[in-house]
Amino acid sequence: MSGIILCRSEYSKVPYYIEGADINVYSIEEISYFLYHDIYLVGADFFCEDLFVFIEKNIKEPELAQRLRTLKERRAELSELVLTVLGYVDFYSENEISQIRELLERLDTQNPLERLKARADSYLQNGRYVRALSCYENILSAGTDKEQYRIFLGNVWHNMGTAYAKMFSFDAAQSCFDAAYKMNENEQSKDSALKARELLEKESEEKDGDAARSYPGGNTQLIEKWKREYLGYIR
Repeated sequence: MSGIILCRSEYSKVPYYIEGADINVYSIEEISYFLYHDIYLVGADFFCEDLFVFIEKNIKEPELAQRLRTLKERRAELSELVLTVLGYVDFYSENEISQIRELLERLDTQNPLERLKARADSYLQNGRYVRALSCYENILSAGTDKEQYRIFLGNVWHNMGTAYAKMFSFDAAQSCFDAAYKMNENEQSKDSALKARELLEKESEEKDGDAARSYPGGNTQLIEKWKREYLGYIR
């Protein structure tokens, strides 16, 4: 979380740790900022009793804590919980609230696996590769109909390959991209598999001491070129 957030409510001396995002927050404004900018990382489990106690006791907002408890008890949609916090803080403009409301409504209509993929993709975009891989693996182990969801599952495999590639695990990346192409038949997945294989070969040459002769600058230049051309793809 970056930038300066002006707090009108109590600023807690003890932080509330948001595990999925690996950040600490100290005020309702910072919670609001997280909800607005990292909504894909937010699930129904985010709104729990520990959060309500933090809001009530640490940042001295018992009215908001009670509102959220009541919503949680009657099993309100995630969108209603999020908008309750954003509306209480009054930190964003009407236009910004309208945009996040539309996004939340779309999330509410997605099935659990689609929402989990959206969360994983957000982890991937923000460099949290291990968390992203864990989400993607949960999707693949969920027993989804492979024929009905070929493209969706293929894109999951592709994004797993991207995560592994960004961690420079090119063997695993190639396997994922190959699996992706078999399902989604997308040329990006095919090209990424070929590039991962090429990097594996260069790594092998480097171990044999031949990298400098086979490719000017060794493996480093090839990795950087591959990162620019292929590692930005998230499907």
